[in-house]
Amino acid sequence: MLELFVAVGIGLAMILPLANPLTTVALLMGLSRGMTEAERDRQALKASIYSFAIMVVAFYVGQLVMNLFGVSI
Repeated sequence: MLELFVAVGIGLAMILPLANPLTTVALLMGLSRGMTEAERDRQALKASIYSFAIMVVAFYVGQLVMNLFGVSI
């Protein structure tokens, strides 16, 4: 169980610099200047869902490619 928490913690620590929340918030506010709050929330939700889907697909495709070439971590 401890290994799971360590793995999740490392995963979050690796994703945080990629997501860069401070810059992302500033970018969202700048790009959504003329939108209402509901439209901005809807766009943020869509972006979050798309980003999650892309990361999941990249994760599984990456595993398949690594298995194909016989690379293990």
